[in-house]
Amino acid sequence: MKPRRLVRLRELFIEELSNIIHDKVKDPRLGFITVTDVEISPDLEHAKVYVSVLEGEEVARKTLEGLENAAGFIRYELRKQIKNLRTFPSLSFHLDESLKRGSQVIAVLNKLHRNEES
Repeated sequence: MKPRRLVRLRELFIEELSNIIHDKVKDPRLGFITVTDVEISPDLEHAKVYVSVLEGEEVARKTLEGLENAAGFIRYELRKQIKNLRTFPSLSFHLDESLKRGSQVIAVLNKLHRNEES
C-alpha cells in the first residue's frame, strides 16, 4: 500500500475509532479514553491502536482489558464505517505513555526552574 494512502487511512482510523469507543462501546471499565495514534501494517493485516488514559495505572489496565474484550465489536463497527478495504486489520490496543512522560518532564523542569530562582 502506498505510504500516502496509509497516512490517510491512519487518520480515518483514529477518528472513527474514537467515535466508536465513545458512542457505541458500552463497557463500564471504559472511562475517558483518547485514541492517540494508530499504526497500520503495510499489508493491512494488523493495526496497533494507542490510547491514553489519565486516571491511573489500575484504571488504564482495566480500560485495556475492556478494549481487548470489545475488539471484535469495534472492528465490526469500524468495518461498517470504512467500506473500501478488501483486507481489514485485526486490532490490538496499547497504552500510550507519552502524555504521562511529558507531564513528568514538565514537573522536573518546573522543579529545576524553582531551584534556580532560589
